Amino acid sequence: MRPATRPVFTLSPGAPWNRSPSNRACSPASPLGQARSPSPRGPLPRPNPIPPRQPGTPWQCGSSGTPPPIRWRSQPPTAPSTLSRIRRQSTRSNSVTPFIKMHGAGNDFIMFLQNDLGRFPLPATTIARLCHRRMGIGADGLIVVGKDPGGADFRMHYANSDGGEAEMCGNGARCAFALARAAGLVGDSGKFASSAGLHAGRMIDAGEVEVELTGWRDLDLEFDLPDVPWSGLGFCNTGVPHVVVQLPDTGALADLDLATWGPVLRRHARFGAAGCNANWAAVDPADGSVHLRTFERGVEDETLACGTGASATAVIMCLRGTRKSPVTVRTRSGEILVVSVESGTGRLHLRGPAVVSFTGEVDLDD
Repeated sequence: MRPATRPVFTLSPGAPWNRSPSNRACSPASPLGQARSPSPRGPLPRPNPIPPRQPGTPWQCGSSGTPPPIRWRSQPPTAPSTLSRIRRQSTRSNSVTPFIKMHGAGNDFIMFLQNDLGRFPLPATTIARLCHRRMGIGADGLIVVGKDPGGADFRMHYANSDGGEAEMCGNGARCAFALARAAGLVGDSGKFASSAGLHAGRMIDAGEVEVELTGWRDLDLEFDLPDVPWSGLGFCNTGVPHVVVQLPDTGALADLDLATWGPVLRRHARFGAAGCNANWAAVDPADGSVHLRTFERGVEDETLACGTGASATAVIMCLRGTRKSPVTVRTRSGEILVVSVESGTGRLHLRGPAVVSFTGEVDLDD
C-alpha cells in the first residue's frame, strides 16, 4: 500500500499556460501555517471557461497550444509508470477520479462532481491529504457538487483544507456554480443549496459569476477586546462567522503581521470554542475600494481572497455608514470582488471570478 500522503494524479494544465506565480497550479507552495504573498504581477489570469463533459471522463480545459499533461510519480523511476498504474487501477476500482482545480480571486479549490466519486462523503483525512500544498494537489478547500434532494438545481458540499466541513464559502460558491453549469445541473441562472441554506447564482460572463448569499446574522457593529491593539471591531455571520478590524490606511494593512495576529483573533475566547475567521480592512482613498486581508478558520492561514469575509466587511461598513453599496473589495491576490448589500431585505450579492486552473485525475484510495 502506498503512503497516504502521496497520491497519484495526472494534471492536464488549462489554457492559457503562462500562469502567474500566485496561481500555484503545479509548483510547490508555502507550507501550511506560513503566509503566502500576493502575485507581484497584478490580477490572476483567467483561462477558458469550463467546457461540457460526460460523467466519469477527465475534464479538458486546454487548447491546441496546451502542453501535454504533467504526470507526477509517487514511486521511484524503476516502478511501473504512473499512467500504467492508473489504467490498471481503473479496471479494478473506482478510485481514480477526475477533478478540476479552480480558484475564485486566488482562493483555490479542488472540485469534484458527486457522481464521479465512488464514495461520499470523503473522509476528512482524504480531504486534508488532497489539500496539502506539499504532498497533495494543494488547495484552500474541497468542493463536491451534486444533486440536491431538497429540490434546488444542485447542492454544494464544502470542506476546508483541514478536512472539516464548513457551512459556506463565497468564492467556492461561485466556482461551484460554474462547475454545475458545465455539468448540466443548472443553466445560466438557478438555485443551489449549501449547509448555510438556499442561494441563487447566475453567470455574468465566461469567467464571472454572481451568487446571492443567505444574508447576515449575529451582527455586532462595534465592540472592543481588551487584549488586542485595535478598538471598534465588528462581527458578522455571512454563512460563517467573521470578525472585522478596520485599519486607518492601506499602509497599516500592508504592514500587518497577520501570521501573528491572525491566530489570536481567530481563536479568541470571545468567539467560543469554534472561533471565527479574522479580517483586517482599510479604505483606499484613491478609488474608495476596500483592501482586505483574511485569516481563514479551517485553513489556518491567510488566503488570497475570502468571499464571505468580503461580504461581512461590506455589511459592517455599509451599516456603519462608511461605505455605500455596492462595495468594491480588493483581495490579497489583487483581484476584485463586488458586494451588494441590501439593508432593507438583508440580501447579499457577491460577484467575482470563477476560474479554471487545471484538470486531472486523482487516486482517492488511502
